Amino acid sequence: MGGPIGSTGIEEKKSRLYARAFEELQISCNSLIIASRFDTKAILRDLLPYVAGSSAIVVYSEAIDPLKDAINFLKTTGQAVNCNICENWFREYQILPKRTHPMMNMNGMGGYILTAIKIAHPADIPAKAESFGLV
Repeated sequence: MGGPIGSTGIEEKKSRLYARAFEELQISCNSLIIASRFDTKAILRDLLPYVAGSSAIVVYSEAIDPLKDAINFLKTTGQAVNCNICENWFREYQILPKRTHPMMNMNGMGGYILTAIKIAHPADIPAKAESFGLV
């Protein structure tokens, strides 16, 4: 029938959607890109288990303080190497016939970017080695 979906139908659809999302997260992701105004350390803590070893991690923030907490978390837990924070600066140009110059009214901040490389968790290495028949 063409009637509205009942509450059991909606719940069933939600549970299938959540199950599919969970299955997708069981496969390790090959990169993690975060651009958030919220607590980047908490986001990293929750999402890093789903990122494969040797994968790129990139976090953007308008302020440097959340990235300081995030890089400290990555270094103290030993989950990443080559951790860096760099300042991103964007200059807009005005281009007119026979004259090009920077815009006079510019925003001075472009934000900050944290980059790192995720390392494989030591507890995962023996299990993966056994699955490939290396042990």
